[in-house]
Amino acid sequence: MVHESQLGWEGGPIPVPLHGTGYMADRTGRIRELYVVCVILQCVVHQALLFVPPSPLTTPRALAASPNQSTLGCADWPPPNCGSLSRSQDCRLICPDGEACQPSAGLPASSRTTFWVYFALRMVGVFFMAPSFTLLDATNLALVRQHKTPGQNFGRQRVTAIAATIIVPPLVGVIIDLVSTPGKTNYGPAFYSMDLFVVFTVVTLYACNLKVALPEKAHFRQVTKILKRPETLVFILAVALLGSMWGFLENFLFVFLKSLQAPTYLMGLTMTVAGLASLPFNWWSDAICRKVGHINVLLVSFAGYTLRYIGYSFIRNPWLCFPFELLEVVTTHLMWNSAATYAGQLAPPGLLATLTGLAGALHYSFGRGVGSFIGGYLMALSGPAFTFRTMGIGSGVAGALYAIVYYGCLRQRISQREERQRAKKTQQNADPMEDPHELAAMLEEHAIATV
Repeated sequence: MVHESQLGWEGGPIPVPLHGTGYMADRTGRIRELYVVCVILQCVVHQALLFVPPSPLTTPRALAASPNQSTLGCADWPPPNCGSLSRSQDCRLICPDGEACQPSAGLPASSRTTFWVYFALRMVGVFFMAPSFTLLDATNLALVRQHKTPGQNFGRQRVTAIAATIIVPPLVGVIIDLVSTPGKTNYGPAFYSMDLFVVFTVVTLYACNLKVALPEKAHFRQVTKILKRPETLVFILAVALLGSMWGFLENFLFVFLKSLQAPTYLMGLTMTVAGLASLPFNWWSDAICRKVGHINVLLVSFAGYTLRYIGYSFIRNPWLCFPFELLEVVTTHLMWNSAATYAGQLAPPGLLATLTGLAGALHYSFGRGVGSFIGGYLMALSGPAFTFRTMGIGSGVAGALYAIVYYGCLRQRISQREERQRAKKTQQNADPMEDPHELAAMLEEHAIATV
């Protein structure tokens, strides 16, 4: 299997196009079937990555075999060496006594075929993987509303998913370390584990005969009406910005930890630690969001990313990442619980999966791609410390602007609109023409008066 470091590309994740899977689910009512199709196809396509041949690399070790005892000097990342010339933008040979020396003849060059095959497979795989998350979230929201079981909420439904992230990543990481050989990491166990869990998921879905009773069908123009509201537009922008912060960490945190010589099981443990810390917050997320407010949770998420990014920029021991991983409680878990439930509140009847899918696509797809592209460019240009600090400052500025816009303008507009809606509803209830019994009584009184 080819690893991303062997592609000759450091641009982050494959960009994911926004698609209408959520809208299809709302229009057809077949959330389960669409989810199964998406999860199976993403599994098949990602499994094909195992068969992508690795690209040969021009490595510093090969360059060390150059004549005249030359060494490799790098102004690029990751430390302490340049990794490979196909990944580095600023590596050169340093020759003793100032001699214009050359690499040994016959050194292998990177193959762009490997990159494009990998790119195509990842593009298709993530295209089907992204909606599987949002469809599952929409199903959870619909079931919680449908059954209204005391004590159940969206966050508590996600606890089982968090439990899986606590157990599986470190376990698979240990297996990968055991089956790998020096100089070559075998990622096969991760893919085979994915296959096993996908089969278990599909069988469970059909064994439980899961059915989601969706509300009456709605027209797409109802979504456009919601999207024209300023608070909705600002909310969508905030979700996309938070997605860019998440996307950069999702794709480059492990690269950064690997550059600090972190073992594979440590990277799995980061998810375990964050997952364990998030369990009580997910369990009580509904009460937290009601008490703190959905918008305030998003503002705290921006602040959390600022602390995480700046904290990472100063560590030189990979084990010191764990205190900052605890902040994932607010930057990822509470943030998405708040965003998903708030999107569900904004959604018109019959368009729950559509609006939830839109929020998910902006966060997990569009925002992820933008953040990874910008972050990857900064990493290649200035190194990890500068990039983490820049992203941290950007998150803080974005959160401050969101707070100013919401509390300075949008909050008052929302209050005024809700007051008008309450007044209109009260007036309609008081109007006898709206009540057929009151109307009949008025007509009877009029007829008596006429006689």
